[in-house]
Amino acid sequence: MKAERKQYETLFLKNQKLEAIGTLAGGIAHDFNNFLMGIYGNISLAKAMLPREHPGLSYLEESEQSMTRAKHLTGQLLTFATGGGPNKSDINISEIIEEVVTFDLSGSNVKLDFKKAEDLWLAKVDKGQIQQVFSNLTINANQAMLDGGVLYISLENVELLKVLNKVLKE
Repeated sequence: MKAERKQYETLFLKNQKLEAIGTLAGGIAHDFNNFLMGIYGNISLAKAMLPREHPGLSYLEESEQSMTRAKHLTGQLLTFATGGGPNKSDINISEIIEEVVTFDLSGSNVKLDFKKAEDLWLAKVDKGQIQQVFSNLTINANQAMLDGGVLYISLENVELLKVLNKVLKE
């Protein structure tokens, strides 16, 4: 009985320590993201002030790429902070997507065309994971449009079962 109780106490303390580390990692990741946003904005402003042929422009572009990698690292840290598994909650997905995509396109010659339904439902998703998904999609789209272009994103309500039934009937 005592050995079993001691084992439970040990597991409980270990779990508490892991939760504390996760909370700390999450806080650091959020603060780090805020710092990155400021640095990213300043790099974008500096790039906008320089002519295309300026030799310093390539250094700023390399800095932006490093910032993107740092942002992904922050996303991984946030995933760790939530225990590695999905931590789903009801969120306004349009705000998250627009913020992530705008951030990832800042300083590039790709423009965002963002449309959303007025009555968009909340989505039950893991915020960190959905941020990572749209960040990866945006970076891929940006890299595919070397000469610039437009990234179109449109959000609307869809009942998945109705869509699946329709597809299966066709």
